Amino acid sequence: MINVVVSGCNGAMGRVLTKAIEEMEDITIVAGIDKNINSYKNTYPVYKSPLLVKEECDVIIDFSKPSNLNGLLEYSVNNNIALVIATTGFSEEEENKIKEASKFTRIFKSSNMSLGVNVLINLSKQATNTLGNITDIEIIEKKQKKKEKQIRINEKKKINKINIKKCNQ
Repeated sequence: MINVVVSGCNGAMGRVLTKAIEEMEDITIVAGIDKNINSYKNTYPVYKSPLLVKEECDVIIDFSKPSNLNGLLEYSVNNNIALVIATTGFSEEEENKIKEASKFTRIFKSSNMSLGVNVLINLSKQATNTLGNITDIEIIEKKQKKKEKQIRINEKKKINKINIKKCNQ
């Protein structure tokens, strides 16, 4: 059995993840982390900070906000807990903290878990490799929410940028 803590459990993706895990037989959610601990009725305890989690777990899956990063990294490193980071919008300094923490614990980071967006990113990388530095690719992902985020994905060659924008619908 894999014991999971879901960070951002009361957000949209956290609720989707909770529902998916609850249908699995070999994975269970032992706790959640969310700043709004009472905004959604969960079948597991919810804490405001990872440092308050009492349950033993194998992995933390994070769909929260960059402001939670320090606590998640501290908890993960100090307890040797694997960390899956699906949060976006990290500063360069925060990206460096993630890189440093990965020397001490297992971290998997993905800036976007959407299958469609990841297919488009891979296709864009192929186009960039084929066409060289004459490309300027922008991927727009429409959402119903009224916030806009921009994620920049720089390839190792740093020739081009692929911009993913979440726009109002």
